[in-house]
Amino acid sequence: MRCTGLRALLGCALSVGLLTACADVPEDAVDEVGASSEALRLRVERRSIAYDWASRDAMPHGVAGDERFVFLTEPLTGRVVALSRYTGRELGELPAPPGGFVLPFALRSTGVGGLAVLDPGGLPDPTAPPPVATIHEYEYRWDRRARRFEATWVRTLPLTGAITLFVEDFELLPDGSYVVSESILGALWIVEPDGTVRPGVVPAGFAPSDAIPGLGPCAFPAGVTVDGIPFEPHGMFAPGVGFLASDDTFLYFGNTCAGGIRRIPIASLSDARPPHERGDDIELVSPPPAGAAVDVLKGLVVDRYRDPNTLYAVDALRLEVLRVDLTTGARERVAGPDAVLFDFPVAMELLPPVFGISPLVVVSDQEHRWTGINAALTEDRFRLPFVVAKVIPLHRR
Repeated sequence: MRCTGLRALLGCALSVGLLTACADVPEDAVDEVGASSEALRLRVERRSIAYDWASRDAMPHGVAGDERFVFLTEPLTGRVVALSRYTGRELGELPAPPGGFVLPFALRSTGVGGLAVLDPGGLPDPTAPPPVATIHEYEYRWDRRARRFEATWVRTLPLTGAITLFVEDFELLPDGSYVVSESILGALWIVEPDGTVRPGVVPAGFAPSDAIPGLGPCAFPAGVTVDGIPFEPHGMFAPGVGFLASDDTFLYFGNTCAGGIRRIPIASLSDARPPHERGDDIELVSPPPAGAAVDVLKGLVVDRYRDPNTLYAVDALRLEVLRVDLTTGARERVAGPDAVLFDFPVAMELLPPVFGISPLVVVSDQEHRWTGINAALTEDRFRLPFVVAKVIPLHRR
């Protein structure tokens, strides 16, 4: 189903009895919505409504958002942009921190008007010294009188002392500290509110035999395709622990090497044991599908607004959005497969409810189309523009 403009989109929604899905509009955004006339790809399924909410010329990656804004990182251009939650229109960007961004990658909301940016310091390079990863904190606001987005850099927290080659994601814990995933060596590091860096779950050494089950990397299997394109990461390397999510009790994480969703009690990250022994508390929540050669789940987010026993994830290779029952580990496909809306999805945010609607924002970076990641290609095969999708899950009554 395809709709053009707001009126047609509302008409399409009415035709399937789903007008409430289009009510995600605040009173001060009516003029913006009224000006929107871009064609939309609308996908209505039994479990969700999905559509291409925003288009970007530069590769996006990280995402965060609140009642008014959606933030996206653009790693290759060194930008973090702020979009209107309701129209997808770009409203501004974060000012660069002192020294600038190197590779703004992942984002987390830190409270009302607060945002954190994880910068790994560059892409993995075996010929260069390991970069120092950083977390940059910002405050932002909407100036109603000037109708302008404003943001201020607050501080930078370097991961000084942490042994890292590439940090892939981070999560804000209930005590205000951050946990950071190191995906090449397979480790979790903690950054305390005062900036102190300490090991959370870290191997005793970095020989293959030291790898912590559930955190470590391995070889990527041969013969994998994504939307018909052969996918062979450089070095045929499958990273370890990657994308993170949490509730008040557990930290959940995916792992490209091992597949599945695992968790560890947040309390285990700071108990009295040596850091490598804390990995004994890791448990499998949702195993990979039987017979799956690879199980790449990214963009993890716990449904804090409706059902904290539900975790959403994107399947990067199968181009789907999944709902995972954290009690049973069962998976349910919410949306997809769709090679346009979910073109190698890598990050996702569940926006807080407005008018009772809490949509998922899904970011795809088309990694399988990029020679920088996919060694099977001799030239980039990007399909421009990059699509950022919204998915509105429909819950069973």
